[in-house]
Amino acid sequence: MLNNTRDYHAHKNVTETPNREPYLSCLCCPPNLVRTIVQVSGWTYSIAKNGIAINLFGSSVLKTKLSDESSLIIHQDTEYP
Repeated sequence: MLNNTRDYHAHKNVTETPNREPYLSCLCCPPNLVRTIVQVSGWTYSIAKNGIAINLFGSSVLKTKLSDESSLIIHQDTEYP
C-alpha cells in the first residue's frame, strides 16, 4: 500500500484531493492519455446478448465466444496507418 504524504490542507487554495471525483471522466493529464491509448484495443468490439458491435475500425483479429457460448472469429483488414 502506498503511503500518501501529501498535505491536502496545506493552504486555502489546494485544489487536489486524494479521491477521484466520479464526474471527472475526461482525460486530464498525460498519464491518463497514455492509459487511454493502451486501452483503445479493448474498446474495438462490444459483445451484447444479441450479437457483437464493431466500435472501432482498424486491422485486428477478435477470437471470442458470444453469450450463447458459440465461438466467433472476426478479421478486420484495413490500410489505415
